[in-house]
Amino acid sequence: MTQKTAVRIQRVGPDAEALALLSVGNLVTTDIAPERTIFIGATSGGELIGLIGLEVLGMIGLVRSMVVNPSRRGEGIAQRLYHELEENARILGLLDLYALTETAEGFFLRAGYSRVDRLSAPAAIANTQQFSALCPASAAILHRSLAKASQ
Repeated sequence: MTQKTAVRIQRVGPDAEALALLSVGNLVTTDIAPERTIFIGATSGGELIGLIGLEVLGMIGLVRSMVVNPSRRGEGIAQRLYHELEENARILGLLDLYALTETAEGFFLRAGYSRVDRLSAPAAIANTQQFSALCPASAAILHRSLAKASQ
């Protein structure tokens, strides 16, 4: 059995390598605002193999752009990325996290999110391009309160 190189989780910039990985996951990059978006990457052997983003909107965060290289899926990398993202959100003092997804609803439900009605999304989320234009109306909208989850 071939040993895979250890995975390191750390903040990364939205550089060309990150944008290329997002395109592997067919994720939109046109609305990324670097001044309010934090990216956390998983690297192995010097290669970026996973990525997750957190768009900070006041006291609310929009989880976006979660992708793991197909050759490395099933190793728990997405969970490690999400855990680091949530820790960063807590450090920033965010009270709530939201996610819009067509493919990862089960992941977010297992992470403690609840599905919410599109009409109940707060203005900070509803005013994002992700919500208003880029994600179809069929995308699940999920919410997690960090205040309740900090036990």
